[in-house]
Amino acid sequence: MSNPALLERMQAAGAAWGDVRGMSMAVDFGDAEGEYAAGSAGAGLYAPLDRGLIEVRGRDRAAWLHNLTTNAIKTLQPGDGNYTFAVNVKGRVLMDFNVLVATDALRLDIDRRLIAKALAHFERFTISEDVQCRDRSDEFARIALLGPRAVEIAAALGVTQAGAMPALASVPLSSGGGHEWLVRHDFAGVFGVELHVASAAAAAWWERLLEIGRPAGLWPVGWKAVDTLRIEAGIPQYGRDIDEEVLPAETGQIERAVSFVKGCYLGQEVVERMRSRGGPARVLVGIRFAGDRTAQEVAAGPLLADGGEVGRLTSACPSPALNAWIGLGYLRTALARPGTRVALAGRPDRAGEVVTLPFRT
Repeated sequence: MSNPALLERMQAAGAAWGDVRGMSMAVDFGDAEGEYAAGSAGAGLYAPLDRGLIEVRGRDRAAWLHNLTTNAIKTLQPGDGNYTFAVNVKGRVLMDFNVLVATDALRLDIDRRLIAKALAHFERFTISEDVQCRDRSDEFARIALLGPRAVEIAAALGVTQAGAMPALASVPLSSGGGHEWLVRHDFAGVFGVELHVASAAAAAWWERLLEIGRPAGLWPVGWKAVDTLRIEAGIPQYGRDIDEEVLPAETGQIERAVSFVKGCYLGQEVVERMRSRGGPARVLVGIRFAGDRTAQEVAAGPLLADGGEVGRLTSACPSPALNAWIGLGYLRTALARPGTRVALAGRPDRAGEVVTLPFRT
């Protein structure tokens, strides 16, 4: 993301930058524990610099995207939204994204690292449809509010209904003349909203939100705190917990990402077969490791049980709420039950056990 003014404001707030899967992110603002507390029990201000935006226009846009994704698109109305997968003919997940419906376009909220892949995929499956896809990531910035007291800040912006909005519903912000909008997005498992604003206005919005949020104790929060909340909530992330080897049924996200009544779409036969024949051979699970969170770091890698490899750990973090290292990963379905004991390959000292997701509610 190239937005010097916003990055300057974040730097002034104490941002410590780090590489997160190839992107420079504000890892923390000098107090990761305080930032976690703000996000989980107060109000946090977060800049998801790793998110991008693809705009889809044309009269056939809804029917066309409906045929390329696992969730229902044609039935969505302006202001609605949902989460979906795009899968290949083998039913494997190529990418995930949020579909936000505007009056004259579909806005795809997607990881920036997937944009080139997404555009190539969409071009391949555009034949004669009236559809135009455009990367608008650099034209808009994303600024998020998260935590229970973020409801108060949304209300101060005039969105008094934010706490009752469905997931991924959106409303225009009156001050943006219809070009800026607020989206209900619990991306870290706690209450959250995202403001999609013009890039040129992002720094001013950052300062404005800090001012409005002062009575609610609003803190800037970094990626580290947000990622911990995400893992605690059991939300898988593409590029870490989901890739092209994963089937939708394995992710634990079927209820929010897949419609089984929408009709045919690319890869639909495999997705439906998985449901009708009793489920996948492996599934996403939560794992809590022995010892407290000051114990040696846990990293992604193979998981062992009874001396053999039975799965893989994909995300891990130290959880302040649980005072332990926790993680997400995939295990054979037969072992994916609470209490199953596993260990990291090459790390017999780091034993853990399967727990029910989410880790905390």
